[in-house]
Amino acid sequence: MDIIIPVDLWEEDIEGTLLAWLYEDGAEVSEGEAIVEIMTEKVQNEICAPISGKLECVITEETQVRKGELIARIKES
Repeated sequence: MDIIIPVDLWEEDIEGTLLAWLYEDGAEVSEGEAIVEIMTEKVQNEICAPISGKLECVITEETQVRKGELIARIKES
């Protein structure tokens, strides 16, 4: 399953910074767990895993990201 930055994650800003992955690439994650932190000029957000499985990080930390951008994949285990 593709993990994208939700278009409604923040209101005004178009871009943010992927601050940190909370799990390493290849780690097993559980549905509902926060997996990444995204920061805009005004707010820091977390994105949670929509399913359980193996995390594949597509974007590196400290990278500028946009709403709707693919940042990771989770392969069901």
